[in-house]
Amino acid sequence: MQYNLRKILSMVLLILVIGSLYMLSDGFISSDISKTTNGVEDKPTVAEAERVYGSYIEIVGRQIELRIDAIFNELSILRSIQQNYIDHSEELESVTDALKSNSVTADKMTFNGKWYQNSQSEPNVVMVHRYLLNDDGQIKAEVQRDLDNTIFLDLILESFHENGVEKQLTYTQGGLNKSFTRMYPWVDLGTLFFEVYPAFIDTNIWEAFNPGLVGAFEKRIQEEEGIKEDPDLLSRVLLPVQDGVTGEVIMTFTAPLFNKERNTFRGTVAFDVNMTSIIELVEELNVSKDGFIFLSQSSGNIFAINEDGAEVLGLKEDLDSLEVTGQGVGFNRLERTLSQSEYDSVRSLVLPEDDITHYEMITVEDRNYMVITQRLKPFQIWESEKWFNKENWIVGLVIPESEFLVEETHKANRGNMGVIYILVAGFASLGLFIMSQYKNKSS
Repeated sequence: MQYNLRKILSMVLLILVIGSLYMLSDGFISSDISKTTNGVEDKPTVAEAERVYGSYIEIVGRQIELRIDAIFNELSILRSIQQNYIDHSEELESVTDALKSNSVTADKMTFNGKWYQNSQSEPNVVMVHRYLLNDDGQIKAEVQRDLDNTIFLDLILESFHENGVEKQLTYTQGGLNKSFTRMYPWVDLGTLFFEVYPAFIDTNIWEAFNPGLVGAFEKRIQEEEGIKEDPDLLSRVLLPVQDGVTGEVIMTFTAPLFNKERNTFRGTVAFDVNMTSIIELVEELNVSKDGFIFLSQSSGNIFAINEDGAEVLGLKEDLDSLEVTGQGVGFNRLERTLSQSEYDSVRSLVLPEDDITHYEMITVEDRNYMVITQRLKPFQIWESEKWFNKENWIVGLVIPESEFLVEETHKANRGNMGVIYILVAGFASLGLFIMSQYKNKSS
């Protein structure tokens, strides 16, 4: 029995030897080495790039998408809470009256000749523009009514702000011709607005900043199937801008509110989100020695890239050159686009317009780089001249060809070592088999 077991084991090991010899005869080792080290053929192929970095760019893309989804999810919860209060505002009138007279939540407003604003001792800042006043200087009754129906948010906004996704500001704004603001945390909002946009005190904010948006909201909720049941379909994003007050790169996420009948716009809930976490995620990823990640709008406007990467692509390295002059609205569009690069090869890069990962080799100052780009899932934006549109960010991975080839060679060598180990084991097994046969014959 021992003889039969030894014979079976020896035959199995012999099969390993035959398989190893076949791999050698098929050129397994030589083909992988030549593919990564010889002359013209050492150019990395799309298949190789996908094998080495395809999953990497997928992971980065999913991380960014998850962070954006988290913001929309929190915004949806806040919108639902406030919409529910609006829908039942008549039944909740006694609750509203109690909040108005309560020392914790009552709005203690004063007028400085330009706007009404509450005191710093309150949890949220409340600000009402001068154009929302009667001739006697008092807040119009219809504006006051809607403002009172947001008092309950004094108990809620702080919790939304301090938990979940990191936010710069958490707030609600009133409807058309009622554009008051209730915001956490308390800041001297009136003064900040006045310093960068003095005309705001006598301006219909919705029409000044987003002409046509209110009408578009009302048209869509009345005419498009499914939106009354799911108003989150109207949530939108303002593309990354440099805040004229803080200098930070921010995005504003907003969701509209409507009356109970869902035919009249009643304002929005919104988050101003500092994009630092996403920018740092992109800029601090260690891809390789000289490789880097970038994040772009579909227009090619790069808003996340480290300094070395910006230099490689021939882009402006910082955003601080954008200055606030005291004129305009105090927000500056980021302008650091691929089309403005000092290198032809970078200007010629075409960003993907589909959901396929794209691979392209470019040359910058006699050095070759593999550029891998992938489009992320869309979110909704609004542009007055273009209606509602879908915006897709692009995540890009740039790897020097020399580093790519080193990685491929290491992979080939690791594979070759595996074959060598099999061969050693196979030949050892062959020796054992021969010895066992010799022993059997001797006995």
